Amino acid sequence: CRSIKKMADGEMNGSTICASLKKEERVCCTVVQEKASSLQSLRTYWNGYRLADGVKGYDRKISNKHDVCKRWPGSILCEYLKRTEQKKDISTLADIVRHWDISGWGDLDKPSANTTVMHLRLGDGLCGRYDQARLNCRTVNPGNRSCWDNDTDCFKSTNGLLYAYPKEYYEPVAQDLLKFLGNKTRIIVVADPSHWGRNKDMRNGDYSIDYAYRDNVVSFFRSKGFV
Repeated sequence: CRSIKKMADGEMNGSTICASLKKEERVCCTVVQEKASSLQSLRTYWNGYRLADGVKGYDRKISNKHDVCKRWPGSILCEYLKRTEQKKDISTLADIVRHWDISGWGDLDKPSANTTVMHLRLGDGLCGRYDQARLNCRTVNPGNRSCWDNDTDCFKSTNGLLYAYPKEYYEPVAQDLLKFLGNKTRIIVVADPSHWGRNKDMRNGDYSIDYAYRDNVVSFFRSKGFV
């Protein structure tokens, strides 16, 4: 709610931006109504926001400055597109993140300097038990899926890129962390099993495949001595 409220601050009641935020998050400028449905509304608001695709320029809709800043004003991607037209401008992105103002986030529990934050693409990044994307997922014995053990159970884009990765991918990641930071670094895993942006979600709330993948990743890094 704080992030949405921060974006709404300064907008006039009745404005297009305010109306959009009010509809999505039940926020009207500086007034926040805390509802039980606010988390789901927040997910809906951010569901199409794809920072990596915008930075890489993979999709014209998510890399268009006007569209992005209208849909997600005050976002990191909006700021990135304002500053540069270059694709994969990591130095600019890093500078934005380094100087990002989080003073309005209140008592947010920020990761310490000796922390590695790892995002996992769950949901539509994994091939589900009843997945309809047959061209992108394994079709033999589809009831037994495990992206961790079999990369054919990791959803692939039309150009063959993986959204999630099998165990072999994490071996060099662990080696690099041990080399540069040691196993004293704390790892925080961020993931949302409910995220689904492609065909109809057939899981009906069954996130067992997502939780199994997440738990495999956590167990793997713990076996390497990380906490």
